[in-house]
Amino acid sequence: MEECLAYNYKQENGTCQLMPTADLSKAEPDEEFQIIRKKITCIDQPCMHGGTCHDEPTSVNDFRGYKCTCPCGRCGPNCNKLHFGQVENACIYLFNAGYQKVKSQQECMSFCWDTQGCRSADYINSQGACWLNSVTGDEEPLTMDCDKWYPGVAYLFFNCTCDA
Repeated sequence: MEECLAYNYKQENGTCQLMPTADLSKAEPDEEFQIIRKKITCIDQPCMHGGTCHDEPTSVNDFRGYKCTCPCGRCGPNCNKLHFGQVENACIYLFNAGYQKVKSQQECMSFCWDTQGCRSADYINSQGACWLNSVTGDEEPLTMDCDKWYPGVAYLFFNCTCDA
């Protein structure tokens, strides 16, 4: 039996037609069937931001024939979601790796992700300032009273554990 690369699905009664081709231009769907899905595999390079792809079997309910193992700081089926945590009123001194004005913590961590050598960041909400750090709070101790000098500061770090 050939591998199923696409299918037609009839929603009203749950009937599926499996198709042995991924070339949807050659597919001939029945008018009663509504959805055609191409099986996506690692050859399609679906994993983003340095994620590692692993081929997996598909089912008629899931056209994703792969699973991404995401690097620390990225989550989601394709590693497309930035994932970070924060410690309020804390920062790291003397390990600067860059600076930029930003509008949010999300934008600050996107800047960090895109900057070589950035490991964490200090975001000062009142100033819209993003200070990048070349170390993490695991490597250097956090200063826990930074809010005295920078009201609204938060230490931001890449979270390596994705929610299921």
